[in-house]
Amino acid sequence: MARGQPHRWDDGTFKAKDKQKVKAGRKGGKATGERKARTGATNARFDPTAERRPCCGVKMGRAHKKTCPNHRHFKLNALRDLRTESIVVKEYDDADFHATAGVQMFVRGCSAVCVCCKKAGDAPSFPKVHKEDLSLATMRAVCADCN
Repeated sequence: MARGQPHRWDDGTFKAKDKQKVKAGRKGGKATGERKARTGATNARFDPTAERRPCCGVKMGRAHKKTCPNHRHFKLNALRDLRTESIVVKEYDDADFHATAGVQMFVRGCSAVCVCCKKAGDAPSFPKVHKEDLSLATMRAVCADCN
């Protein structure tokens, strides 16, 4: 797509050519206040008769504001949290786990996650750790509640 010549000021710097701003009366500069504000009826896209969402005040048919609790971001996070909470493994093979007291030097300074309830914490605070994870920074373990 071919472009026209760039608009420049007298000193050689580029001018912004934004048709919406030109049409709305905003032509740059440092002025602020009433004449620069594009809120309410002074905004060309404002429609006082448009139906608005009661939660965040956005026009119907548009997405919710990102700060609104009905925005899809909040709903996706809620679904993700629900999904991780619903996946609970209650059984584990006792032969795959060592008592933490016997491998205290290996688990010091490491973190662990319970395989049953997904509770996280320091590895020495868990009674059992998985024997294949002794060289990892985060290891599978069984907490005192699930033991």
